[in-house]
Amino acid sequence: MIRRLRLQFILLNMALATAILLAALIFVYLRTSGELERQSTAYLQQFAGRRLSLLDQFFDVNTDLLGEGYENADAPEGEEASYSTFALYVFEQNGTYQVEGLGETMPKEERERFCNGLIRQIYASGTSEGVLREPSVRYLSLSAPYGRKLVVMDRAGETHAKRVLLLTLCAVGVGAFALLLPASWISSRVLVRPVEQSTMRQQQLVSDLSHELKTPVAVIAASADVLRAHADETVGEQEKWLGYITSETERMSSMISDMLQLARTAEAPPLSEQDVFDLSELAYETALPFESICFERGRTLELDVQPDVFVRARVDALRQLLSTLLDNACKYADDGGTIWLSLSANADKVSLSVRNTGPAIPPESLPHLFDRFYRVDAARTRSVGGYGLGLAIAKKLVEENAGKIAVRSNETEGTVFTCTFRRAKRT
Repeated sequence: MIRRLRLQFILLNMALATAILLAALIFVYLRTSGELERQSTAYLQQFAGRRLSLLDQFFDVNTDLLGEGYENADAPEGEEASYSTFALYVFEQNGTYQVEGLGETMPKEERERFCNGLIRQIYASGTSEGVLREPSVRYLSLSAPYGRKLVVMDRAGETHAKRVLLLTLCAVGVGAFALLLPASWISSRVLVRPVEQSTMRQQQLVSDLSHELKTPVAVIAASADVLRAHADETVGEQEKWLGYITSETERMSSMISDMLQLARTAEAPPLSEQDVFDLSELAYETALPFESICFERGRTLELDVQPDVFVRARVDALRQLLSTLLDNACKYADDGGTIWLSLSANADKVSLSVRNTGPAIPPESLPHLFDRFYRVDAARTRSVGGYGLGLAIAKKLVEENAGKIAVRSNETEGTVFTCTFRRAKRT
């Protein structure tokens, strides 16, 4: 699926990029071609402004010169440079014309045929300016007291410039396409990576859920089989198996609740749900029930809370964060150990930490403590209850309130979870 997604992205990206590049190249070509044509026309107008020189030669003009029945003029072979730009002065009253600037190298008969053909085509077009395909010339037709002044320019230079421009733009297009293809391939890897990681996380989640549900479902099924096999016994006699079913059902219900909570914390809460409140007071309120829990388990809870520490966050989120960290510390503190809840603040930062004595967490496990379903000691975690979701939820709760959470663990000070938030002013 990921490979297909990358291929679709590359094809779409190349199609869009090609369309944009093609549009840009066409725009440049049309703009530049138009500028070349404007320059040619301007040069024709400048040339047309010259005064009439002495008459070089006169040729009789047939009466059908000004009619519709004409043939295209053939360009003289080998004489492209000799008629770059020239003028034809057509005296319509007596049917003659005079040539200026055509050059002397062209034979008279060929010159007469060439000029007559030009005059026929230009008169037949009925326009004051335009282009002839054969021969390839650009012309300007101006009214004059004696008739018409026709200024003709060979389009070889203009055509050559357009051809060079077209080849250059094609080369640029091919080069850009060659660069876009690997760039699209690389960018597809970068852009698709979050989707790939999300898919991998979903697959891992399904795998973890299947693994976690396998044991309680097996216990419930086995207990149900035993109950079915001893259907004649009383409920009291089956209390052991019923207890297994109830216990595993409660654990699965707890896991489902944790998963739902984890899904809810994945969504960023609206700012309207965040309030400025006294975190010191919340820390005392949340820690109070854990004093009896610690006492029952033979542990000691100590508080070091700086008063009047205010933060902007969701009250219920930080209450759950404190409960999760304290519950985790109570579960994994050693027998007779101590749990510390500390809260301190400076001008702009608040530090909340929960520490417990006990065995140190292996260094290789520390980066994975906040992963879903991760447990350092699976057997011990199952014995104290839990599925390895508490710390994942704690991390989400901290992040959704613009905070950071970190952990360190060693044999000297035990395990310490530290959360930092921005300090807020008291309202």
